[in-house]
Amino acid sequence: MLDGLSQERRDRFFVADGASFVIAKEVRELCVFSPHSVIRDPPFSRIDLVSCRNLLIYFGAEVQGQVIPTFHYALRPDGYLFLGTSENVSQFDNLFDPVDKKHRIFQRRANATPPVWLPAHLPPVHTGRMNTAPNRTSTSGAALRHMVDGHVLDRFAPPHVLVTREGDVVYYSGRTGKYLEAASGAPTRQLVAMTRKGLGLELRTAFRESVESGRSITREGVAVESEDGRVQIISLTVEPLPEGTQGERLYLVVFADQGPVLTREEAVIRAQAAHDGTALHVEKELRDTRERLQSSIEEYETALEELKSSNEELVSVNEELQSSNEELEASKELVASALSAMLQAASAHVIGPCSTVAEALSFIADGSEIDAAILDVDLHGEKSYPVAQALLARRVRFVFATGYGEDGIEGAYRTCPCLQKPVDGNALVKVLLSARPE
Repeated sequence: MLDGLSQERRDRFFVADGASFVIAKEVRELCVFSPHSVIRDPPFSRIDLVSCRNLLIYFGAEVQGQVIPTFHYALRPDGYLFLGTSENVSQFDNLFDPVDKKHRIFQRRANATPPVWLPAHLPPVHTGRMNTAPNRTSTSGAALRHMVDGHVLDRFAPPHVLVTREGDVVYYSGRTGKYLEAASGAPTRQLVAMTRKGLGLELRTAFRESVESGRSITREGVAVESEDGRVQIISLTVEPLPEGTQGERLYLVVFADQGPVLTREEAVIRAQAAHDGTALHVEKELRDTRERLQSSIEEYETALEELKSSNEELVSVNEELQSSNEELEASKELVASALSAMLQAASAHVIGPCSTVAEALSFIADGSEIDAAILDVDLHGEKSYPVAQALLARRVRFVFATGYGEDGIEGAYRTCPCLQKPVDGNALVKVLLSARPE
């Protein structure tokens, strides 16, 4: 492990211990290692960084509600909290600002004052013999109210979960097992995927309506079937919460039981009585199904129109590109033809235009007199050398390169400095006329 360290660093920070090395004493003294309970021990203060990864997931909601404010107390202003990938402080977004949501790094808000129970005020953990001495009654008003609120919430509040706009669960209350169960396959936090039989369709519809409208949506008389075949009639509510400091809206999903658990036969009789007979119940289900079908059709048509529009844009861009390419080819052919015509009018001996290296070499090897050469050849790199040597051997002094060959012919000019490159076709014609004997 020390192969990458220099000898100077080894001597400075490590001490040999037989066949191995140990950290030097002065380095170990910089770190303090000690057991510390975040629940019962008094917190530290003015800490720059608290790293608590994959611990909160083993705590219940009540203990999390005590530990996270304690972290806020222990950090200095603008200190950092580093949690595990499955942990969050969404319940206490008034205490921390997110720095990196993906890696769960948060920064302490200096102006926030949490209603925190410090460990000295936490309910004692009863282990062994109970302390019969009377507790001091100096509990503050905020702590007392927090204790009463927590007790009422645990005992009388209906089961509920907190989800994001995408339907991912970020918080569970107690007693949600009657309505949710772990889905088979890979672990997931999708709320709809974890619903029990009879609840998924109603929950999906109500949740989507609440997300789109921004209003609280309630579904009455929803039947949830348990594993033993019994049925629980519930009231399902999806309510959007105000946006927090993180800018992400959360949704509270509440499951409220309506009456005792029923057998399947009792559930059917109750449903018939509540909806004035089977006909009204079927009509309601049919109407809801039609509405959901119409909504799905509209979403499909919208997506189809967007796809069609994107395809039309792609076809248009392709046609424009093809048109530009044809114009470029036509322009190149026109330049070569015009130049050849001008040179022929000047009674000059011209070869070309040549489109390949083999064709150019064939023309140059011909025994006829050559005044100029028109090349439209890919002469990049080493391809330019044989053509340049052949031009030099035939004493061809004027070369005109068109198209992409114009860049490659520069290699021929560097190889054979005796070659001269005219500015354009007219200049080439003038040079040839002036060079011809009278």
